[in-house]
Amino acid sequence: MALLPGHAEQPGPELLGGGGGGVRARHVIINVGGCRVRLAWAALARCPLARLERLRACRGHDELLRVCDDYDVSRDEFFFDRRLAGKLFACVSVAFVAVTAVGLCLSTMPDIRAEEERGECSPKCRNLFVLETVCVAWFSFEFLLRSLQAESKCAFLRTPLNIIDIVAILPFYVSLLVGLAARPGAGGNKLLERAGLVLRLLRALRVLYVMRLARHSLGLRSLGLTVRRCAREFGLLLLFLCVAMALFAPLVHLAERELGARRDFSSVPASYWWAVISMTTVGYGDMVPRSLPGQVVALSSILSGILLMAFPVTSIFHTFSRSYSELKEQQQRAASPEPVLREDSTRSASASATEDSSQGPDGAGPAGDSSDGLWPRAGPA
Repeated sequence: MALLPGHAEQPGPELLGGGGGGVRARHVIINVGGCRVRLAWAALARCPLARLERLRACRGHDELLRVCDDYDVSRDEFFFDRRLAGKLFACVSVAFVAVTAVGLCLSTMPDIRAEEERGECSPKCRNLFVLETVCVAWFSFEFLLRSLQAESKCAFLRTPLNIIDIVAILPFYVSLLVGLAARPGAGGNKLLERAGLVLRLLRALRVLYVMRLARHSLGLRSLGLTVRRCAREFGLLLLFLCVAMALFAPLVHLAERELGARRDFSSVPASYWWAVISMTTVGYGDMVPRSLPGQVVALSSILSGILLMAFPVTSIFHTFSRSYSELKEQQQRAASPEPVLREDSTRSASASATEDSSQGPDGAGPAGDSSDGLWPRAGPA
């Protein structure tokens, strides 16, 4: 969109972007932190000593990126303070997630739970409700903004993180409706008891707010990508554990119940729990084999659990490292588009020089073609 030589006031009919004999647009879109304003190209000259006025003098990609943060030639849109606004928005969102987590912890205190069971509402309980309302309002506003910007609403709703947002936000509004429906005089004590159970179950879903941190954390996004890529490895790990559990649970039940006369291992299904915590080397200590045969079975289950879990873990670790490197590289490319643009600019300049050399020493051809060659070849940043 830079002005070309010989066009000091109004843009001429030179091709701006998209290629193919179009006419240069006489209006541009200035995007400042998400606020889009459509201005006439000549109106930029009314801002002397400003970045908008310097935008008219740019003739290449490097000069343009020194004035604005990013640009889209296909839509004639220039972005200012784009990364700063995105970082501020992410910081605010993370702060609301942290406040929500703190409010969730405070709402489980014994005195507040006792007030809820009695149907009372102290100033502390009321303040927590106001705090939760403000946080949910922010999350709802953020969700609506992202849904409005999405091109395909169906694809947007199918995204895992957006599904988590819906499941985390909806319980608040459902709890409000349930609370209004179960207010005193609306149906008796039974309805109040059912409403209290529903509210407690819905409030437990508020823990999903923590999953929103994955939008702003490279490590959490890498973890999610690793889980998707290693679905087969996780399936093998689960298969190994199930087979080993089916083997060691009956053995320890036989060794302890029949030979050791212990009551801890009352049945084979009860022994499955012991096999899980033993093979994963957790060892809660609630069920302990006392007899010598039972201890031999326990040692075998622990050693086999270590070996079985070590097989797929190596592949999962390498997949996580590769996923983290890929996402970090994408993040760096998105934050620093200058090298790619310089390469495109060099390629465009080389193509223009080739066209000029093919015209012969007389320089036959339309004037200004070598200058215009920069912009038609520029793609969206």
